Amino acid sequence: MDLPPACSNMFQSVLLPDNPHYGYLIAAAVLLVWLVGIIRGWKWTYSRPGSYRGNFLLNLLGPKTYRFFLGAILVLMLILVFYLFFTTGR
Repeated sequence: MDLPPACSNMFQSVLLPDNPHYGYLIAAAVLLVWLVGIIRGWKWTYSRPGSYRGNFLLNLLGPKTYRFFLGAILVLMLILVFYLFFTTGR
């Protein structure tokens, strides 16, 4: 679903140029949804159909261990994104 032109133009021309650090909040929202999916065990968040390397690690470590390490990486990424948001917004 596309945004109406008025909303899209307002978002691009008013909010982001004046506050580009808000892009970090968008990235944090995406990472947070991904992390919730990892915690809840939604398979689409950690299985990679057609990816040899991702499936190799999944088969080598097992689903629970793979989800744990992927979740730990996502938590570190969330911390970094929030750090960047709060330090660049000044």
